Amino acid sequence: MIASACDYTKKKNEDLVKSYQVSVNTINILEDTIRELKEAMAEKERNNEKVFLETYKKGQMSALFERNEELERIAVSCDGSRITIKELLQKLLLTETELGKWQSIRRQESYDEAPKPETEAAVTLRFLKDAFFHYATDTKDCDFHLRAMIRILNFTDVQKKKIADSIVSKRKHKNSSI
Repeated sequence: MIASACDYTKKKNEDLVKSYQVSVNTINILEDTIRELKEAMAEKERNNEKVFLETYKKGQMSALFERNEELERIAVSCDGSRITIKELLQKLLLTETELGKWQSIRRQESYDEAPKPETEAAVTLRFLKDAFFHYATDTKDCDFHLRAMIRILNFTDVQKKKIADSIVSKRKHKNSSI
């Protein structure tokens, strides 16, 4: 009788241990599910914020675009009473910025479409060619492009000094003749 009571107690204990293990596993699964759901909610919230921000920016851009269109219509119709010089300057700056952006995109596209050089010498030659082109055509940043060419060509310090002196002399001569 004690043996059967002991066996019964062992059986109950084993059942309770199994039930406990199942409960622990279920709790772990539920905790993992909760964590995954929280992460998914956070990700959705980030995506919603991103979409909201993009929509807000597009709205601002749309309003700015409409104002610029209005400025252009007013400027064309010569009704300057509703338009200020400041607004016209802002429109001009915006247009210049857009033009610069599109020019840089086009330049990048042409670089991407150009055949890719296979050697370091070809890369150096292409870079030198581009630096010279921009030196000759970009009056604003010509000094930057000249410095790039000087670095590419590996002039000695003496040669660099002579080049710098020559440039300064030419600029002084050019400014004195104006």
